[in-house]
Amino acid sequence: METGDRYEPYRLVDADGAAVASAAVFFQELLAAGKAAETVRSYGMDLLWWWRFLNAVEVPWD
Repeated sequence: METGDRYEPYRLVDADGAAVASAAVFFQELLAAGKAAETVRSYGMDLLWWWRFLNAVEVPWD
């Protein structure tokens, strides 16, 4: 989801609406490395699709 915050432009949330902590750390590392907000969004969408796929085939993330 888009936040409007330049230091956290996008946030990946779980089914309950809570931020996914591991994704938030990863996004911060991308920004610290000088990546654009659009890159963070792209990686976030990939992670979202991956988690949805794992959920659909009933495979736990860990």
